[in-house]
Amino acid sequence: MIRCDLHEINATNPTGSDTQLTIVQSNISDKISSTLSRTWVGYSNLGENYFEGKIEMVGNDINGKNLGGIGIDLRGDQTNAQIYNNLIHNFKAEVNAESCIGIRIDGNASAVIRNNSIYDNMNDLYLGAKWYQTGIGILVKSTRSTEIVANKFKGNVSLYGSQGATKGSMHIYSASPNISIRHNSFANHEWFSSQVKPLGIFGATAYESITDTNLNETEFLASTTSMALGKPSQNSGPAGSLYFNHDGSRNDIGPNGGRNYIPNGRTTDKPIPIFFTIEPQVVPTNGKVTINSTGAVLK
Repeated sequence: MIRCDLHEINATNPTGSDTQLTIVQSNISDKISSTLSRTWVGYSNLGENYFEGKIEMVGNDINGKNLGGIGIDLRGDQTNAQIYNNLIHNFKAEVNAESCIGIRIDGNASAVIRNNSIYDNMNDLYLGAKWYQTGIGILVKSTRSTEIVANKFKGNVSLYGSQGATKGSMHIYSASPNISIRHNSFANHEWFSSQVKPLGIFGATAYESITDTNLNETEFLASTTSMALGKPSQNSGPAGSLYFNHDGSRNDIGPNGGRNYIPNGRTTDKPIPIFFTIEPQVVPTNGKVTINSTGAVLK
């Protein structure tokens, strides 16, 4: 699906055959549900999303429009997701349910979540809301392996907990030890409560992360440098060459960091690579590398 405007997509695979859903530069206003073998969604405007299988999401604006819900919902021990350079925001409501969550990982799903901006996922409910189920940037219930690296978190909040007793900034909540949290940027909330652990991180340590309250989430991939230029998130992501920015500098935390995306992918009419692999990923000087790629040709 290229440059489509749809309300909802429900892609199922009852035969178990090898299938792929591809969505490029499209507007899906309500929800995508896909249990196909592979799903690739790039450079699109989205609402809620549910996935099983092998998933890659890159360059999307995932906007909850203050209607609650879950931005990206991953489930199943065969599910493996790559989530790069997206905006995931405004899953906000007044609900007494497991809702208002940027990303939820359950059923032993695996994910790499890198260089996203995850913000303003919030529950405004005064009574009854459980702070460990709502108003969360990333909720990890069970996972084989989840890596959370170089993301920006801000305004993910449960304003009031059960009977108004607990509130706080809930950027990440993990009930699983199989999680790595590194080189992220966390902004505290004005209503942060000492009853919630600092930065809302549970079940893991946030290694080499920073507190950065000077963030700009109003622009999306405007350039490869402007959002991080002169800010603490510049050159604060992982240092390895695998994570370098497009200009060869160290990874910038946030949705302009790294090189797993096409900077003008939301507007280009040139071919967009989908599910490309490169072996080996680290190549010595004068070495050789093999690249396999499939892509979408935009017309």
